[in-house]
Amino acid sequence: MMQLVSWNCGGSGNPTKAEAIKDLLKMEPTDILMLQETKVEGEILLNTSNTKSKFDSGKVVSARGTTGGIGTFWSKNSFSLERSFETQHWIYTELRHTASNLNLSLFNMYVPVHYEEKKECWKTLSDFLDRINPMNIVIGGDLNIILDSKEKRGGTFSRDPFLTTVENLILQWDLVDFKPVKGEYTWTNNRTGENHIAARLDRFLISSSIMMEKRIVTNKILPKLTSDHKPILLCLKDEEDLGPLPFRFSPLWAKREGFFETVQTAWRIDVSGSPSYVWEQKNEKCKEGPKRMDKETYEYPHQLEERGYNSAGRNPIWIGRERYLPHGFRQRKICTKENILLLQKRGRVLALKVP
Repeated sequence: MMQLVSWNCGGSGNPTKAEAIKDLLKMEPTDILMLQETKVEGEILLNTSNTKSKFDSGKVVSARGTTGGIGTFWSKNSFSLERSFETQHWIYTELRHTASNLNLSLFNMYVPVHYEEKKECWKTLSDFLDRINPMNIVIGGDLNIILDSKEKRGGTFSRDPFLTTVENLILQWDLVDFKPVKGEYTWTNNRTGENHIAARLDRFLISSSIMMEKRIVTNKILPKLTSDHKPILLCLKDEEDLGPLPFRFSPLWAKREGFFETVQTAWRIDVSGSPSYVWEQKNEKCKEGPKRMDKETYEYPHQLEERGYNSAGRNPIWIGRERYLPHGFRQRKICTKENILLLQKRGRVLALKVP
């Protein structure tokens, strides 16, 4: 299991804030700590981390006067740094987890409020992603954006001018915005009554490829400390190995050419023994045929649909790593066989956990 905590601490040089960071690390065992708006020089922040916490490695960006400042911290015993890059608004670190050998392309972001700086922040990030083409992306921190009107309570909702930019980034890099299993808003204006405003400004955006690595991803909002932002936690947990999937008959097999002949051939195999033993062995042989056929290359209904579309001289639309059939055909995602099997396994894991 691996846990990442991100927090806009609103200043780490203040003794009260420093104690709050210690309390946070005691409250939630953390493998990677991401801080925003530290409001201190980078070297001071790095030295403090090395001497007063378990984290002996990190990358930092200094504050500009009394604003800004970012820091990402980890332990050398748990992670090795493959490469890194820093800008004024985000830190990129590619970290390899020693225990699981999982590589994470981690972006710790502190997106500014002002329009021009915000524009520069998202542009530099987009250009950098296009240049290095990373895998297993985790974008976390104070993104300072509301993706949906439901993510804000109180005040008036106005569409962020960079919402389309962020949505395109999510589609292009196949990112998932996991809704918190605990908590709803990460920021508050610290007022009460009619003047109270709360919003979800802090979040994690995670590559779906991390789930393909057999990881269960959960995200929750932690209790409020000394800042107007709440910390957020991302947990990556290995899926349990529950053994092979149980046999399930698929109605699609009956529509495949040669299916009934395969089953009849398997049933006619001579088996010696008691009636119950003969029944069991023939039953197993009948299962092997469909399983073997299922591993062979064949076209799913949606693939036939796509082939018919291609024969008309047109191609599916690619959005990131996913394909969609344009207008005139059913506009839905085309799943791969591997994804279908993974979802079936996930469903089994969850079903077996139901009390």
